[in-house]
Amino acid sequence: MTWSDAASGYVAAPGTIAGGSRTGTATLTLIFGLLGLIGGIVFGWGFPFAIAALVLAPRALRGDPAGHARARRGRTLALVGLVATVVWFGYSVLRFIDLLLN
Repeated sequence: MTWSDAASGYVAAPGTIAGGSRTGTATLTLIFGLLGLIGGIVFGWGFPFAIAALVLAPRALRGDPAGHARARRGRTLALVGLVATVVWFGYSVLRFIDLLLN
């Protein structure tokens, strides 16, 4: 809590940190990882979200420890989403080659 917050009458609730927890990046990592996984499995194009989650994960892990679990889960989901995207892409290429040859 800053001096201006105290002067304006703002007082944090007992047991909380003034200003709240800074876990937004970890939450965003989890959301992007989940979207990357769903996109990779259902559509085969989840890699933009998965890459975004993998880029945000190290930043989230350097941040508030309260968000570390979310950041790790988001990173894991993003990696699985990337694998699903690669498998989907490989299957699509094989199907395309099969259609060309037959």
